[in-house]
Amino acid sequence: MKISPKDLDLVPKAERILKEHVGKKHPIHSRRLAAELGIKEGDTFIRTRGIIASVVKDRGLAVGALGRGYFIISNDEELFEYLGSLDSRIREIDNRKEWVSANYAKLHGEPELGEEDEV
Repeated sequence: MKISPKDLDLVPKAERILKEHVGKKHPIHSRRLAAELGIKEGDTFIRTRGIIASVVKDRGLAVGALGRGYFIISNDEELFEYLGSLDSRIREIDNRKEWVSANYAKLHGEPELGEEDEV
């Protein structure tokens, strides 16, 4: 996830904030994290998610999210629970891709692959 140079400056601050939220029993909600970072967000929290992705990728923190907010993963159980949550999201996206493709094919026929789409 690519973030703006302006948001890159917020990554160290987000790292400091997240380090105060260790374990799934001590999460910080997206809305509160955005407020502490001084950014205005819509319902998707796309800027906040981008900053968190940078904290994970570039700052080396194991950040998880399990419904109630973001936290530093503190043990194997939290890690596996979070990874399971990600796997579930992958399956949901794969299912949606299949449904959309099948529905498109019903309405318009099978799509023709261009040269750039061929495997």
